[in-house]
Amino acid sequence: MLVKNEGSGAASAMSAEEIAKVKAEWEEKQKRKLEKEKEKSKETEKSKEKEKDKESKSDDKDKAKEESKSPAIPGSLSTSPAPVTPTHERYALHRDFFAS
Repeated sequence: MLVKNEGSGAASAMSAEEIAKVKAEWEEKQKRKLEKEKEKSKETEKSKEKEKDKESKSDDKDKAKEESKSPAIPGSLSTSPAPVTPTHERYALHRDFFAS
């Protein structure tokens, strides 16, 4: 911390003890901050691992369900319906709303 000397230098300057005290407090805060960041990163890693486990379990269940539904007969045609062409609604601008 820089202190501008105005008039007498002894009145406005910080002592070495005050500087050491402030420096120790700052270092302590930095250590706490690093510890919190480490804890957060560990928590996020754990949550990511849990999500991956859930996804892999659900994928396994989905695969098992698909396999158990109906076995495909080789050479048979699928019974899926013909592709449906999308129909779009027609919109018209009303002159009453957009008149200048």
